Amino acid sequence: MVSEEDADFMQRTHNAYKGLGATLTYNCTPYVATNVPNFGEIVAFSESSATPYVNSVWGARSNREGANSALCAAITGFVPEYGLLLDENRKGNILVEVKADMKSDFEYHLLGYCGRKIGSGIPVFTGLPKHIGKEALTNLGAQLNTSGAYGMYHIVGCTPEARTLEQAFGGKEPERTVTITNEDLEEILEEISAEGNRKIDFAMFGCPHFTLEQAKHIAGRLQGKKLKKEMWILTSYHVKELADRMGITEVIEKAGGYIVPDSCPDQPCWKHLQGKTGVTESPKCAYYPKRRGINFVIRDLDTCIDAALNGEVV
Repeated sequence: MVSEEDADFMQRTHNAYKGLGATLTYNCTPYVATNVPNFGEIVAFSESSATPYVNSVWGARSNREGANSALCAAITGFVPEYGLLLDENRKGNILVEVKADMKSDFEYHLLGYCGRKIGSGIPVFTGLPKHIGKEALTNLGAQLNTSGAYGMYHIVGCTPEARTLEQAFGGKEPERTVTITNEDLEEILEEISAEGNRKIDFAMFGCPHFTLEQAKHIAGRLQGKKLKKEMWILTSYHVKELADRMGITEVIEKAGGYIVPDSCPDQPCWKHLQGKTGVTESPKCAYYPKRRGINFVIRDLDTCIDAALNGEVV
């Protein structure tokens, strides 16, 4: 499914990074398990979900780097001293009062996609549950950067630089207050999703890359069943290796699905899906392939799994 020209380019890129001594994980969520920075550490992260996660969740310091500038930082050991590396630029300036029902990780996708309503700046979220998992936080940052350009956010009582509202805003008043309701999430979903209640051709998950826990959840739903439509679960090689060892891959493959490491929906290897309609739980997964003529119905993860089992979204 990959042309000889594309394969040659990828191999040359691989060899170049290998020659430089890079850790070749090909993972868009290394901040979850394999490349976790310390609080206050200066780093250079690219990729849309990575920058807000390392700044917000871990309290490390990175600007929104590109692949080239991050590579230069790795080679030189230096980054320009500006932006989110400085204390004064890490304070929130937008109060976001969440009055929506955050029932699952899926709602954090939609909350992040409300970036267009939130507007530019550093949002400070209130009204969220006390305990928020890494998957939900990954979803929030990924979609904030899909709908806008956010290098950082705060969640009062959750993220390390927002123990209190006063700390999050640095003692200042917010420039504006935005309220997010269930209606906002519903409107976002209606706007970005292809029409529901229709037959689908495949299911795709893992943009950002799925965690081991997410793969395990899917395996539990597929145990002893057969998929009517193809299912692709994109992960890191690290997760794939653990899934193999734990029998998760075997369950998913017996059902007719695939765990695919080291890939991304925004790659030419998926061009065989052009003109087809898939189902996914991630607005980001739907956003990038659309320019390749691939459309997605967006629903919560369990509804997507049911759609792959039944062949249609209901």
